[in-house]
Amino acid sequence: MSQITSDIHTGFRLATLLDWNHQQRDQRRLELAETFQAEEQLRADLRAILLRIQELGECQRRLLTDGPISSESLLDHQRYQAKLQADLKLLRQRDEQLQGERAERQAAVQEADQQVRMLEHLRDKQETSAQKRLDRYEQRTQDDLSARQHHRQHLDDSIPSLIARS
Repeated sequence: MSQITSDIHTGFRLATLLDWNHQQRDQRRLELAETFQAEEQLRADLRAILLRIQELGECQRRLLTDGPISSESLLDHQRYQAKLQADLKLLRQRDEQLQGERAERQAAVQEADQQVRMLEHLRDKQETSAQKRLDRYEQRTQDDLSARQHHRQHLDDSIPSLIARS
């Protein structure tokens, strides 16, 4: 019976560890989801800048075909285009960073999933083992009770014959 009590305490420790690992896995999944959201926002920002660059190019072509253009207007367009190109470069660098973060976070989620699965497997094995020990204990108890009843019945049956002999 002390083994069963030990199994209960071990089960509680394992349950606590399993709960903690579930929380860790959920946290890793949340962090991965945040990375995906950041990547989506970054892609939207990239599309917006590329659209602005395209629109700026069309505007410059129109200005050049419409006739004389002021040097001030041309310089403004060139400065704006240089700013957009710099922004585009920064966003592409950030995209590379996010891809690295995503890979790291995906690996962390996979590791956390593996830990949870391992602990769940261990819990299942312990529960099965504990149930088998409990079944064996109950069977021994039942066997002992049956043996006592049989012994008592045998005594009850033999007492009248012993009394009759005396």
